[in-house]
Amino acid sequence: MIKYLDLRTKNYEDRKKRNINFDFNIYDWKKSPYSCLKARVYIELSTIFAFFFQYTSLTANHISLIYCISGIVAGILLTTNSDVLIISGLVIFFLKGSIDWTDGLIARMKNQTSSIGHILDTWGSHIGTLSLISSLGIYCYNNSNNNIYLFLTIIILFLKIIDFKLFSYHQLFHELLNDEINFDIKKNEVDNNIKKKKVLLFYS
Repeated sequence: MIKYLDLRTKNYEDRKKRNINFDFNIYDWKKSPYSCLKARVYIELSTIFAFFFQYTSLTANHISLIYCISGIVAGILLTTNSDVLIISGLVIFFLKGSIDWTDGLIARMKNQTSSIGHILDTWGSHIGTLSLISSLGIYCYNNSNNNIYLFLTIIILFLKIIDFKLFSYHQLFHELLNDEINFDIKKNEVDNNIKKKKVLLFYS
């Protein structure tokens, strides 16, 4: 079992390395104060969660499912007429990212990293986005009784559903799993086409 302070140090180091790829420095408060604050909150909370979860039989994928469910729960709370529940929903929406950071930390601690876990993380983010859009539309309708909010919510959700980029990713992933497409071949074809264009440009 990992001690709390050692886990906290590891979490900060891992997050710093990962954020280099996104050109974000968790210590640059002047450039990104909000992102730095949110990152610190997520790191501290995910460290606490991971510290206690390491003593349980919960896997990283179980925590990813909790992350998915939290987005749905937050959306439901936001559609109620209770101020307390609405505020609770907003807090969950803001803090649920710490659960997402927890599953990654647990996966690295227990050596449970997998492609399924990454897909669950992405799916949880997708669910959270749809839940937020839907709940905000219903919240506005509840407070104004104006049908335009329901109409706009349906339109936005419809546009999300027919998102071509999202569909293409699903299709390509399906074909890859079923060996219907070979990315190495496609990559070679693209490289050859680029080389041909370079040759034509050189002699033109």
